[in-house]
Amino acid sequence: ITIFISSNNNLSDDIHATTDHRKWLPAYLLLMHLVRRFCECMWVQKSVSTSRMHVAGYFLGVIHYLCLPFVFIPIHDELGQDSSSNAVKSFVVFMGCLFFQYQQHWHHVILGDLRSNKTAKSSSTGGANSYRIPKGGWFEFVSCPHYLAEIMIYFMLAILIELQTETTIDQDEESCVLSRIYK
Repeated sequence: ITIFISSNNNLSDDIHATTDHRKWLPAYLLLMHLVRRFCECMWVQKSVSTSRMHVAGYFLGVIHYLCLPFVFIPIHDELGQDSSSNAVKSFVVFMGCLFFQYQQHWHHVILGDLRSNKTAKSSSTGGANSYRIPKGGWFEFVSCPHYLAEIMIYFMLAILIELQTETTIDQDEESCVLSRIYK
């Protein structure tokens, strides 16, 4: 049995503070990212029978995706004041995260099409066993746009978490300073 003790006497405010959807937004975006990546691994990426992966790399990837969600569990039960500028920043970061998710998926489709019999944009017209260089999208600017998009997804999630916990952390620090003064 857990007893919920609060300095606030209004129970509805306590329930609202603990179930506020804003603090779970990064976790929802991460869940969407993980489900999308799983679907891409199952249905978009095409590997050949000669493909090999070192067991250490395999386990590192599994551990990464299993432990990653725990980073996004909110540690504060209440959020700070939500200013309108913070809400606008959160919306922009949310849309940026969705944009980079789309870009990563699109570039994985381009890479998957290189191994299939579909006509894909590439710079090689060799046989079935030749390596074809992908063309189009961000491949014109960087060699691994799917990795760049994943880095940007995690960067957007980190900014979103910072925007949502910044006020609460400031309040925690201020309460510690005040408690030292009152002692």
